[in-house]
Amino acid sequence: MAALDGIRTGEMTYKGDAILPMIEEEMKTRLARFQGMSKAEEAAMLSLSGEQKKIVAENDRKMKNEFLAAAPQVSHGTIKSNDKYKQYMSMVQSATK
Repeated sequence: MAALDGIRTGEMTYKGDAILPMIEEEMKTRLARFQGMSKAEEAAMLSLSGEQKKIVAENDRKMKNEFLAAAPQVSHGTIKSNDKYKQYMSMVQSATK
């Protein structure tokens, strides 16, 4: 119904939207849990556990190595056939093994 009113008037509003009040109530309920938290409680809730930090560090290392091992985005065939380029790529491949 709200969409039809918007098409009719040429302006979309939330007037008559059946879902919006439910979503707003859900948001208020969820946000109420965080009201009045101390800085320490907030920091504890948002901080990473030791295991999470370990996972982040491992993934970061993995992504870094994948980035460094990837061939540069070179489309010119002459550059790819150059000895310096070949040496570089061979060094990168052996370093990641």
